[in-house]
Amino acid sequence: PARRGQHGRTGVPAKALVSNRRHFLKAGAAGTSGASLYLTTGCKQTSSPKAPAAHDTTPVTMTTMAYYLAKHSEWQDRCRAESLADGKHPEAYAHNDRLASLDLVMRECMRLVTAVPGLARKTVKDTEILGFRVPADTFVSVNMQGTHHLAEYWPEPERFDPERFAEHRREDKVHRAAWIPFGTGVHKCI
Repeated sequence: PARRGQHGRTGVPAKALVSNRRHFLKAGAAGTSGASLYLTTGCKQTSSPKAPAAHDTTPVTMTTMAYYLAKHSEWQDRCRAESLADGKHPEAYAHNDRLASLDLVMRECMRLVTAVPGLARKTVKDTEILGFRVPADTFVSVNMQGTHHLAEYWPEPERFDPERFAEHRREDKVHRAAWIPFGTGVHKCI
């Protein structure tokens, strides 16, 4: 059965969210105003996410995939059939480009449970965002997890729907920052 995750969502492994947020909260706690704004310009990295980057992102994504594949057996069957279709060992690297369903599942899982849900940044110049004046040297939070659940970009954002990443839909392309599991711009990932 689905457990109630952080922020009242169901179907989200709470441990995955909590373990990753600890580092982010420590890094962004000093001097933050609590505002959660997505900034495309005028920011620089203020904390080092390198420690949890490689250590947390893969296990969180894999755990989330296992959870959702177990919960949605039709996708589990589809991924299994696709991986065994040509008789090659599914772990062979040359075979990975043929695992389209698994790629869709991975992308959807990274959207639903963003391994690094937010990043701390510091503005480098005065700017305005959505009508709010933000002076230089202000700590801000880039809320990637929140962006991945905005109904204006993602129809039924809480629903597991890997097809939203399929070529015929590509909901991740409605805005350049609609799907940003590792951030964006010059500080993408680490």
